[in-house]
Amino acid sequence: SILATTFVVNNKLTERWHEYFDETFEITRVMNVVNDQLSGIHRVEYMLDSGIENGIFDITYLQQVESFVNWAKQQDKVVHVDSFTTILKEINQRMHGDDKEWYRLPDSRELAAQYLLMYETSLPYGLGLNDIIDLRKSAIRISVVMKRSDSDDILALDDQAKTWLSQNALTILPTEGTGLDAIFSHISYRNINSIVIGSLLALLVISVVMIVALRSFSLGLISLVPNILPAGIAYGLWGLFGGYISMALSVVVCISLGIVVDDTVHFLTKYLRARREQNLSPMQATRYAFNTVGVAMVVTSIVLVAGFLVAVSSHFNPTKELGILLSATIAIALIIDFLLLPPLLIFLDKLQFDTNGRRVKNSDAKNVSELTIDLNQSGQ
Repeated sequence: SILATTFVVNNKLTERWHEYFDETFEITRVMNVVNDQLSGIHRVEYMLDSGIENGIFDITYLQQVESFVNWAKQQDKVVHVDSFTTILKEINQRMHGDDKEWYRLPDSRELAAQYLLMYETSLPYGLGLNDIIDLRKSAIRISVVMKRSDSDDILALDDQAKTWLSQNALTILPTEGTGLDAIFSHISYRNINSIVIGSLLALLVISVVMIVALRSFSLGLISLVPNILPAGIAYGLWGLFGGYISMALSVVVCISLGIVVDDTVHFLTKYLRARREQNLSPMQATRYAFNTVGVAMVVTSIVLVAGFLVAVSSHFNPTKELGILLSATIAIALIIDFLLLPPLLIFLDKLQFDTNGRRVKNSDAKNVSELTIDLNQSGQ
């Protein structure tokens, strides 16, 4: 258990939209062609605002925009960057006889404004530059196109971009990446983190309820082991082979928690009934719990595992992965309830209980055990 849970740290909290559907779907085949032969499939937009009307003609501003474009092109998984500065450089080269040495930004504010006017008036009827330049001529939109990437790659690029702009582009107002890819990257990251935090809070509340219901602090804490460990082992094995946790996989701990807790409650309540009401020894109480609820736990677990394994046949990968991980968690929970929880209860029997369910000091443990044996032998 300890070895398996150590691999949990191998999982990344990320989303892989490009892997949602397998290649039986046309959209996946099209994305593969676009990604491999045309350009990237992810796009992050940056609105670089000068904060001044007609500020895009300022040479310092244009140079800093161009520096940001050159920096973005050098980043991992970035294949193309769309920028109006590229159009200005091409116009400047054409106006100087296609000389490659003039493929650069204009030298003056006036020349940049004239190039923009000439280019805008030469566009076909109905077309304009409103998609890349705002009406006040104060901001230019930069589009960063990326190859197939996870959501954490997009967020990492955005963090690096904001840091670079704050340190190297003083004429540009602070900004952050926008667009659907950036939006859903933030949504996925926040949802996954919220689910993880909510699951931890749920475990805390369940533990408190177990302590109150079982009237035992020690057994309430012991109940955490069969409740937490199945998901920990399952996510650890997933980290060993899969390596990421998406929004769909993050809900596994929430779904499985309610199922796993049921088995733990049944086993512990039967164990305590044998200890408190029938005055059985820990070993005998364990056997009693197995005899009363063991078959039911096996049957329900088999039914649930078989039911969730049906999702493995799905062509929608989040559903398939959810079925695999959830089935594994439930199966592991049954193994832990049968092989780890009973010896744990016996091993921790130093927290003895008297016939009324009260905790007994270690010095009195031997007397309590002898009393239990005498009561059993006398048939009382």
